[in-house]
Amino acid sequence: MFDVKKLINFGLFAVGSFACILLANHWALLIVACVLLFHLRTALPGEWQFIAQASVLGWLFDSILFRSNILGQQMLFPPVWLSCIWPILATAVVHSLSFSIKHLSYAALFGAIYGTACYLFVSFWQNIPRIEPSWRFCLIVAAGWAVIYLLLAFIARSRISSLSVN
Repeated sequence: MFDVKKLINFGLFAVGSFACILLANHWALLIVACVLLFHLRTALPGEWQFIAQASVLGWLFDSILFRSNILGQQMLFPPVWLSCIWPILATAVVHSLSFSIKHLSYAALFGAIYGTACYLFVSFWQNIPRIEPSWRFCLIVAAGWAVIYLLLAFIARSRISSLSVN
C-alpha cells in the first residue's frame, strides 16, 4: 500500500539533504531546523534520542575522514552543511528508509552503496579534494558507511520500540 507519510518523509530527506549540499553552511542550519520541526508531528517514541545519536556518530565519522585527509584537507571539523545532513538522514532511517534496517545485511549493503555515492557526489559538487586513486577513496568510504549504517540500524532498532523489524 502507498504510504503518503513515508513519501513526504523521503521527500524531506532528499530535498533537505540536496539543499544542504547546494546552499552550504548558512542555509544548512535553517534547512535542518525546518525538517526537524516538520518531523515533530511524526516522530516515534525514542526517535529524538536516535536522531541525536546518529548526528553525533555521523559528525565523528566525517571528522575522521577530514582529519585523516581522506576527504578534504585536514580540516579540524567537517563543514556545517555536511554535519546538517546527518539529522536529516536520521529522520528518514526509521520511516521512509526503514526497509534498509530490517535486516542487518541490508543495512551494511545500503550504507556502503548510498554513502559512497553521496560522498563521491559531494566531493565533485563542492570541489572537496579526496585521496587518490578514486577506488581507494570508494573502498574506505564504503567500508566506513557499511559500519556506520549497521550501527544506525542497531541503535534505531534498540531505541525505537515501535519500529517493526519483521
